[in-house]
Amino acid sequence: MAKRHYEEIFQTDAAINPGNSGGPLINLHGEVVGLNAFIIQSSQCLGFAIGINSLKPHLARLVLD
Repeated sequence: MAKRHYEEIFQTDAAINPGNSGGPLINLHGEVVGLNAFIIQSSQCLGFAIGINSLKPHLARLVLD
């Protein structure tokens, strides 16, 4: 399995269910603060997101014109 390195990962209590990882994590002000990344089901379904600041350098090549 390939290892990945992320600068900023944080735990969230937002529900991340199979199929909705990759969606935005939004704060109370409607701002995107992260990208829902994965859950650890064996640990009471802990959810994790990648912080938006570590993703910003990659967004331009991911957005379709």
